[in-house]
Amino acid sequence: IYPRKINCPKIILNNVPITNVSYPLSYLTPFPPHSNLPNNEVLFQKGLQYMKGLGVAKNYNLSFKFFAEAILKGCSKSRVYLAVLACITKVSHYQQIYRYNMFKAKLNGHSFAYVEEAKVELGLYENLSPGNKELAIFDLEKAIEAGDLYALYIKGRYLENEEALEEASQNGLGKASYFIGKRYLDMGQISNAIPYLEKAVSQGHNKANYFLGLALLYSKDGNQEQAGSFLSRGANLSGNSNLMVRYGLELLEGDRISKNQSEAVSMFIKAHDMRNIQGTLNLAICLRDGIGIGMDKSQAASLFEIGLQKENPLFYK
Repeated sequence: IYPRKINCPKIILNNVPITNVSYPLSYLTPFPPHSNLPNNEVLFQKGLQYMKGLGVAKNYNLSFKFFAEAILKGCSKSRVYLAVLACITKVSHYQQIYRYNMFKAKLNGHSFAYVEEAKVELGLYENLSPGNKELAIFDLEKAIEAGDLYALYIKGRYLENEEALEEASQNGLGKASYFIGKRYLDMGQISNAIPYLEKAVSQGHNKANYFLGLALLYSKDGNQEQAGSFLSRGANLSGNSNLMVRYGLELLEGDRISKNQSEAVSMFIKAHDMRNIQGTLNLAICLRDGIGIGMDKSQAASLFEIGLQKENPLFYK
């Protein structure tokens, strides 16, 4: 994981072919079916969950631990995200850890090692400033040449190449279809958004379900029941705490979908458990007023205290 001395000559990597083209997040769900997976793959998926905050509160320490254990059990692809985490958290000797583990991952032929290195150089992760853009472009082109659709998406979105973005969508990358559809939705172009969001859902992009539901609510021909079903799927399958809160508020208000206060509370509980402050606030209000759950002013006060300690202005209203 961390060598005392490091020498990663680029001339070696130039002759190493990419033999493993994959997008690790494409199959990851908040609660992946671990039973039939080898132990090192389970550790890898858990590392990704805690790194991305999918269905759990984001925790870089736990993520680092799971990736390190996976590496020790022979999971070479874990090296990529351990390297990225080292840079994000600025652990001791992070530059050496980053270079060494990226080098080892590339030697094992992983295309997403090049893509993630490009993302680091473009400054797409928190705490990271943009670095060598030429290296990022080189990495992306190398991965694209090997058939990596995620690299095509990164090129399209962050290097503003619409042709690459569309190609990634057409060739099956749900993340690209979702991005295009969500962009149309944000611009109010509902009729253009729906086909891309439908495609993203069919391509397995869980978050797209929620925004397809929103698009259907905005559409003149939208079906409220169908829209509610997509909102529910998006909030539950994506593991995204912000969507859980948004769905909970829709259920609580009942203006656009069927009102269900108890399910709304369950959404707020999940979001609160993931340390989402909006989830904490709405759960506190429900407990204080007995909405969708038995009134418990003592527990509500404890939750309000969390927001006050964080000096969150929402909790002073």
